[in-house]
Amino acid sequence: FYYPQHESQVTVEGKVGGSAVLPCSSIDNGLKNEDITVYWRHNSSQNVYDIIEGKGSVEKQDPAYQNRAETFPKEYMKGNFSLKLNNLQYNDAGNYICYITKAHQNPSTQLFVKGFAFWDRRLSQVHTSHFLPAIVRCRLE
Repeated sequence: FYYPQHESQVTVEGKVGGSAVLPCSSIDNGLKNEDITVYWRHNSSQNVYDIIEGKGSVEKQDPAYQNRAETFPKEYMKGNFSLKLNNLQYNDAGNYICYITKAHQNPSTQLFVKGFAFWDRRLSQVHTSHFLPAIVRCRLE
């Protein structure tokens, strides 16, 4: 893996039972399928989702994410490796790292999961911090 000195970090909020899109993108253009290998990890160790040579893989996925984690394959060639996590649980909260094996950045996303019933998703916020600018596309579903 390539570990940069400075990483971008994004904060995403979600509610229990809802879904959250965790952004991850590469600035490298002209990617080929065989060049696309990305590993999504939760709290440094849990395997959330892998993209191996341009194809999604759940072979080594932690059972906690089975049938809940998905990506957007049509976006891979554009450098978009964002992860959608469905049916959020309290234990999904934490730090998610998107390891892009042939790129020069590994974005980090902090996910907060809220559990109170009257949470208004229109009030959710995305914050960027650290040293590199992050572009975040939010979509309410």
